Amino acid sequence: MNSKSPYRASGPPPTSFAPGTLSRDALASLVYSGAVRVGALGLSIVAARQLGSSGAGALGVAFQVVALGSLAATLNLPYALTQRLARTPDVALRGLLLRASGAVIAVLTLVTVVALMSAAPMLARVLYADASLAPVLIACGPLTLAAAAYLWVEGALQGLRRFGSLARWGVLVAIIDLVIGLVASGWGVVAMLVWRTVLRLVASAIAALRWLGPIGSVAVHPAEGTLRPSLRELAGSLLRFAAPTVAGGAVVLLGNALLRVLLVRSGDLAAAGQFQAADSLAQGITLVPLAAAAAFMPAAAAHGSRPEREIAAPLRRAIEQVMGYNLPLCLVAIALAPWVMSNIFGRDFGPSRPVFILLVCAYGVIGQSALFVAWLMGRDRPWIILLVNGLWAVALLLVFQFATGRWGATGAAVANVAAYVLALAGYAVVVAPRYSLPWSCHLPAIAVTLTALGCGAALQLVPGVPVGFAVGGNLVMAALVFARWGAPSLAASGLLRRGRP
Repeated sequence: MNSKSPYRASGPPPTSFAPGTLSRDALASLVYSGAVRVGALGLSIVAARQLGSSGAGALGVAFQVVALGSLAATLNLPYALTQRLARTPDVALRGLLLRASGAVIAVLTLVTVVALMSAAPMLARVLYADASLAPVLIACGPLTLAAAAYLWVEGALQGLRRFGSLARWGVLVAIIDLVIGLVASGWGVVAMLVWRTVLRLVASAIAALRWLGPIGSVAVHPAEGTLRPSLRELAGSLLRFAAPTVAGGAVVLLGNALLRVLLVRSGDLAAAGQFQAADSLAQGITLVPLAAAAAFMPAAAAHGSRPEREIAAPLRRAIEQVMGYNLPLCLVAIALAPWVMSNIFGRDFGPSRPVFILLVCAYGVIGQSALFVAWLMGRDRPWIILLVNGLWAVALLLVFQFATGRWGATGAAVANVAAYVLALAGYAVVVAPRYSLPWSCHLPAIAVTLTALGCGAALQLVPGVPVGFAVGGNLVMAALVFARWGAPSLAASGLLRRGRP
């Protein structure tokens, strides 16, 4: 067995960040995810400062529409491509997979773009009850095309485990995106979306030619007595795997989109802008778990034949490591909440402080859920993810509509907390035992995460608690968590010893 495999039967996990290890992949994935998140956050800050809360709300609506349109345009084939490429060492077959997935995505994208641009005026008038959003929604059509191409390249590079190339590409695109977005903001949200479209189309074309072109051009010469699948067969195989992931992704995107619809209809576009600003910043909390999950999924797929009990130990280590890094980050963010929103987005966004705190708590529990999702995807069990995502969406919309909607953006954040905690409970209490993962694999980390986040949020949100005490309490908890789980993991990784004699 490859000694660099994260699923060795015995012995300690790899301790270096050498090329090809799961640690190196996760680190590069973190850089890429960070670049993507910083780019989106930067555009939200630019829109908020240059165009006000209504501009930030319009940009948030555009991001959600493009995310939903991209799902329809790709049917989550990039995720299926990642899984299949990770399991396929044959270079020629990899080329067929790239061509099959690219052809299907191209056709679906054109249909989606035409439909979205045609329906944009009606969606603005009927769904959002704000006709001023029509030009924004029309601009979302071409941006959906660019986003689909971007996602295809991302999925291919992750499946090929070219995480270093993906990280360098993502950082460069994010930097250019911020510069262009700042300049284009002088002409409004539509101009920002148009230039983002041009940049992503050009970046996707360059990446495809540079890194995927040589693989796609490999001639197919099957060995005597063997048959290679046709492009139609490969496309069908990808779609069969992607179908439940499409449904699961659609549930999440529809839930978020409908939450914003309800928020706009029950309040106004400014309330959606307050939520968008807090959400764009709080989603930075998800960088560590999503980067770890992105590296974990192809590794799990490459070792998909191993029984579940052999996955428990590395999954437990991954959960504890993610908690050791991510939970202190959440607590520091909560500690800084009294100054974050107004100083970054402007004075008008000071009232969104509790929204930011609650969303940090909601996204803080994603760490364990993201690793469960990566494990299930790698083990060919996407239907379970669909069921849990459905539970999440129902909880999100019902809690907001019937319990917290009168609180506006704060109520939307409370609904997110309830939904994410319920989804994590579904994975931990129902799914994990069903597939032979012991309680010790995840429950201690989940208990620590929920307790620390609950205490940290209470210190900041309960009236009468001195600011200094609330900030100090969160920072002390962050230091304790990092000392117990983060620092030992960092020391064991060997990263701190790199460059020393």
